[in-house]
Amino acid sequence: MIINSRFPGSLILESEKMSKEEYCPYCEDYYEYDSKKETLTYTVKGQKVSIEAKVRRCSNCGKGLTSDKEDQKVLDLVYAEYNRKFKK
Repeated sequence: MIINSRFPGSLILESEKMSKEEYCPYCEDYYEYDSKKETLTYTVKGQKVSIEAKVRRCSNCGKGLTSDKEDQKVLDLVYAEYNRKFKK
């Protein structure tokens, strides 16, 4: 059994963690999710920056499922791309 750090007080069984099922905060239940690469576009200091990132989406509602660690990775990629494109 693992404590789900994203939603304190909730637990994930090992078997659930190993399947492609995750708690969706929008649906308020566990659903399978689809994972695929998508182009994400952000605005940094007025400049559009696009990156390719792996995104997990709830198969029930289609909204993105993420964690703080994944969010930080995306932001790191966005700022690295910004620096590559606009800071010379």
